[in-house]
Amino acid sequence: MGIIPAAPAAEPVIVPYLRGLKPTPSNITNAARALARLAELAWEPLEGYPGADNRWRMRCFCGWTGTRWWSHLRGRNNDNTPRPENRHEGCIPMARHAETIARLYTPSTTCPCSPSDHTASHPTTPDAAADLLKSVDRARRSADHQELNRLVTLLLGPCPAASVRAQALLELADRRKK
Repeated sequence: MGIIPAAPAAEPVIVPYLRGLKPTPSNITNAARALARLAELAWEPLEGYPGADNRWRMRCFCGWTGTRWWSHLRGRNNDNTPRPENRHEGCIPMARHAETIARLYTPSTTCPCSPSDHTASHPTTPDAAADLLKSVDRARRSADHQELNRLVTLLLGPCPAASVRAQALLELADRRKK
């Protein structure tokens, strides 16, 4: 009886906005929350969401680039104050942070974006997010990487309504727990 060769390992699926993470509902929700908060704080991520306990390359509004821990930027104990409060050594004075952020970040409650493929917009309700997450699961199971990337971009790509989108995903996660 011959030795049956092992099947080749499946290549990891690389998706936008998630650095080394599978596009699961939990990872997408956590990434959406993190990306929305970074937008609110006027940080620009230079790579996909790596998870809470990993360094994340980003750019400050003053032009500095370096790494930060998401767990430090999100605040503690339901206090949204990022730690440390000063952004990094050499940044503009803290007294000017709020005005600079207000100039750079204008939140929206609806998605004003027009995706290049005109097939969908960024979800801003739990139901729209649920529909997209179902589509992500289908694309992942069928190994349709192009569709998977398009859908993950709708869930995590830059949008003035990123905070509303993150809230919709959090509400959906809460619904699923019940």
